[in-house]
Amino acid sequence: MLGRFVPLNGNTAETIAEAVSSGDHSLAERLAHSLKGTSATLGIEGVHKLALSIEQKIRHGYAEDELKEDIAQLQSMLGEVCEEIGELLSAS
Repeated sequence: MLGRFVPLNGNTAETIAEAVSSGDHSLAERLAHSLKGTSATLGIEGVHKLALSIEQKIRHGYAEDELKEDIAQLQSMLGEVCEEIGELLSAS
């Protein structure tokens, strides 16, 4: 499952940002929801909490500018997590 996390979720923050920017809040919320669940299953707590926050903010109608900081944090965190997963998998 770890091996699939990176290709399936590595760009999720960018995709959420694009969906929010284009007004597709339903897609953005679904992406955040899926990432929330996957990261919880894998025990990636920081990503889980941030995805949950973004999902709730989208559901409650937060504007794009109100989501930018959280999405940027998610993008950074996902980059770090994906790098760590890559290192872990290459060491095995």
